[in-house]
Amino acid sequence: MSSTVGMTRGTELAGKVALVTGGARNIGRAICRSLAAGGASVMVNANTSKAMAEETVKMIGASTSGGAPVAEVGAKDLATQPADGETVRTALPLIKANLSGIGQIEPGSVQMRVSGLGVVPATYDPKTGTVSYQATQKLREKSCSVFVSAKSQGKKVEAHWTFGIEESPARAVPPAAQTPKK
Repeated sequence: MSSTVGMTRGTELAGKVALVTGGARNIGRAICRSLAAGGASVMVNANTSKAMAEETVKMIGASTSGGAPVAEVGAKDLATQPADGETVRTALPLIKANLSGIGQIEPGSVQMRVSGLGVVPATYDPKTGTVSYQATQKLREKSCSVFVSAKSQGKKVEAHWTFGIEESPARAVPPAAQTPKK
């Protein structure tokens, strides 16, 4: 008997990526396995147990068919700039994340997506494990989400964080000193 109730094994969700919050155990784990069986790449998010999330990823990876497992690394596991929850004073920030805590990263696999911009031309330095992007287009929203994905030890890992943007008001140019009339 199959445990993929309601999902046709194979291609129904091929090419789709599913983010399952609470995917480390119980119903969340079952949903992850079912989505993977349908062909989706599944990002397992867990706030309580990294080990249980990794166990779910292993279960998905060990299945005979379906999408690739994706392990999510929390922003708290990375050194990010701007930090998760921080507010910056410019709409053109330098965005960085140190991925060295994730493990050995395949350099060509690193990708950064920034809300409002999509995939950006970020650079990855394998010596420091840091991926960075200097925004060249103004970020227009009051909050910005950043998603970084890469391959580590044969599996896709993804991390995301959000920061606020509160531009400093433009400084008013003082009026030219008036010349006294003669």
